[in-house]
Amino acid sequence: KCERSFHSAVQFSKYYKGTPLWPFGYGLSYTTFSLKWSNSKTEFSVSNINRDAITLTVNVTNIGRIAGDEVVQAYFKPDNDPLIIKQLFGFQRVHLEPGQSQVIRFVMDYRTVCTADKNGDIYSVPGHYGIIVTNGVDQHLKGSLYVEGQKLLVEKFN
Repeated sequence: KCERSFHSAVQFSKYYKGTPLWPFGYGLSYTTFSLKWSNSKTEFSVSNINRDAITLTVNVTNIGRIAGDEVVQAYFKPDNDPLIIKQLFGFQRVHLEPGQSQVIRFVMDYRTVCTADKNGDIYSVPGHYGIIVTNGVDQHLKGSLYVEGQKLLVEKFN
């Protein structure tokens, strides 16, 4: 029963268009953080998502006066799917002292951008994807991914 309620919550948040009272990762903090891409590349293209994975690197810096924790989340949104608002594919919590920075990484591979068809076969889906890395409240880094070609990843087990 626990798995089902968790799965239902994830599915609900994937399609929910309203404004939540408290976004994922929201919490009281006595310090301030900065998010920046660690490199200038924010647009990615892969021809074979089975073979090619991309790594998003983000620099998190505590720009406040006291130590604190920040939860950084990574989402994707397929441009060709009007139902999915955004889908979480990773998050990391970091503890930083004042002035301290840390690079965190999120990997996108075939498991990130796949879908099941009506027969239960799992495919990578070609097209454009928006990428959002955020602290959930006020900072949003944006990027994009283009996946070429559809590939059968897993056939339904009978």
